[in-house]
Amino acid sequence: SALAGSAQLHVHQVLVLNEGYYDVVAGEQAVPVSLGTYDPVSGLYTSVATIANARFGNQVAVNGGNIYVGADSFLLKYDADSYALLDQEVVTGIRGFAFWNDAIIITRGELGGLSHYVEVRDKNTFDLLYTVSTIDLPYSCEDVEVVGDIAYIAVGNAFEWGNTVGMLGKLNL
Repeated sequence: SALAGSAQLHVHQVLVLNEGYYDVVAGEQAVPVSLGTYDPVSGLYTSVATIANARFGNQVAVNGGNIYVGADSFLLKYDADSYALLDQEVVTGIRGFAFWNDAIIITRGELGGLSHYVEVRDKNTFDLLYTVSTIDLPYSCEDVEVVGDIAYIAVGNAFEWGNTVGMLGKLNL
């Protein structure tokens, strides 16, 4: 029907991940990282969650009725209707993530280096499924996008001053 077809034209809400502000000189969080929702019809913005102990926010995405957030060193999962925090896991240096079936592919980067820069977790439980060895991928990573059964990974090595690279990694999922 025309009514059912037009229902898809209305945006229910827009999620906003507010990066916050970490004052590196003072060593304190001046403005906390927060998650908000914006209703484009009413023009109202509502803060729905404050993310404690995160210096900055990286990414927000909706998948399977849940909202996933990557913030500094945390992977968080919220209910998309109630905004209740359902799960949280420490993922040091989380930068980007993408979904594939029941998995979440995560890229990482951090000053001082990490034991690995890509990991794959169960999106429902956050259990670690596997990592990509630094022997195979020795550089910090930024974003990731999944097309079919391949995860395309932006490899920049941005956390090693003067040694940036510009590569695209492919992970066959």
